[in-house]
Amino acid sequence: MDFLNSHHEDTVATMAGERMYVENVFKEKNSDGYTYFYWYSLQGEGGQTVEESESYIDKKHT
Repeated sequence: MDFLNSHHEDTVATMAGERMYVENVFKEKNSDGYTYFYWYSLQGEGGQTVEESESYIDKKHT
């Protein structure tokens, strides 16, 4: 997350090609000792997949 936050402008720019309208990640530290991450997104149809992206942002964080 630090990487994405420190490259915020470029990160947001990748979302247009993906047709990403909303993307959220939630973190929960559970009493069982595990940390859970929940990912929620709203995307339009026909967007580029992250695997097809040439962006250094997508290559770094996937």
